[in-house]
Amino acid sequence: MENPICPITGATEGIGKFTALELARKGFTVVMAVRNKGKAELVKTEIARTGNGEVDTLLPILLP
Repeated sequence: MENPICPITGATEGIGKFTALELARKGFTVVMAVRNKGKAELVKTEIARTGNGEVDTLLPILLP
């Protein structure tokens, strides 16, 4: 695979964030499953600084 896709949970802090950043540096497409959109946007900005713009987020759909 040229650009492997890697889903990451807990990517907004701690080891999940570290893992997301390192995988982005290595050229992976990172898909972050997150609960907090604001924190996810901050991590996306950090990932963009690695030179890899291949990052996406998945937010849960909260049903009433």
